[in-house]
Amino acid sequence: MLSYLGGRTIRVKVGSMLSREVPVPVGIPQGSVLGPLCFLLYITFLVRVNGLPPGVDLVSFADDTTILVDLRGLSSPAAVDRVRQASERVAEAAAQLCLELNATKTKLVVFESKRGGSPPSDLSVSLRGESLVGEDSAVALGVILNGNLRWDGQIQKILGRGRAVVAGLRRLKAVGFPLNVMVLAYKAFFLPVIRYCITVWGATYYNVRAKVILLQKDSVRAILGLGWRESVKSHMREHALLDVDNYYKLILAVYVYKWSTRRLPRNEGFDWERLTAIDKNLRNDRSLDVSRGSKLPNYVRRAPREAGGELWNGLPIDIRRASSVAVFKRLLGRHLLLAQY
Repeated sequence: MLSYLGGRTIRVKVGSMLSREVPVPVGIPQGSVLGPLCFLLYITFLVRVNGLPPGVDLVSFADDTTILVDLRGLSSPAAVDRVRQASERVAEAAAQLCLELNATKTKLVVFESKRGGSPPSDLSVSLRGESLVGEDSAVALGVILNGNLRWDGQIQKILGRGRAVVAGLRRLKAVGFPLNVMVLAYKAFFLPVIRYCITVWGATYYNVRAKVILLQKDSVRAILGLGWRESVKSHMREHALLDVDNYYKLILAVYVYKWSTRRLPRNEGFDWERLTAIDKNLRNDRSLDVSRGSKLPNYVRRAPREAGGELWNGLPIDIRRASSVAVFKRLLGRHLLLAQY
């Protein structure tokens, strides 16, 4: 490992001119097999930084780090001070790792709720001399997060990408590709567009996601060569294609299956202290306690985590007792197709 990370140098060539070698004392070699693993081990020290103010947490994926600050109940001066302390502490921890926060790519978004307890929205803080003014939305791992906690922006992004794919599918159909190839193209190019993070936005209001449902119908018409007003219901049943809502249920149920069978860490997605499993039912039929008297707090009763629990409890026992993820997906897919049609 020492020989892999140490003794590295870099130099630049411009035309026939070659600079002298400069040592590289930090960093991970790019393009290597061990590079991603070493970087994740390296960046983990930033996520586990100590000395953060109360109500502050860090979430990181590779080099994308998000600082979550709870500002409920705080006045504007107190909120600004907490955000400033958090950003300064993270900047100090990054400097110790020879990393530098890019203030020009950092966004400050205040998330508000209409149900009360909203934080002050007039925040303005600075990071390494750069002023950060509150913005309406930010992009996290390709998902647009709006300050009003609506998914209109994400839906518009999905529609833009999906329409481009539909146009490509129409061109493939015009060339004369056979139907089996068109179905494969649909699954390879269109489905990933609507499935990405569907457990996040899939539970939004119907009038918001209805545009995605219409787009999916257009994509099916494209691979079948149908007119824009022709029904696709029978064709989707014939080719075993789930609609958007049932894809949401499928992926959400798979997530619950992995969690209930200990294939996910306990702190991933479901909190065992808040959403408890009844021991005897967990042994018998793996039911989850999502009743009003359970430990699930009121402010997340409509969140996907409870939707997943309710969906799980409504599945037949033989599906919940599937021996593997692959078997569970196959059985649940058939079950949802029968319910869909």
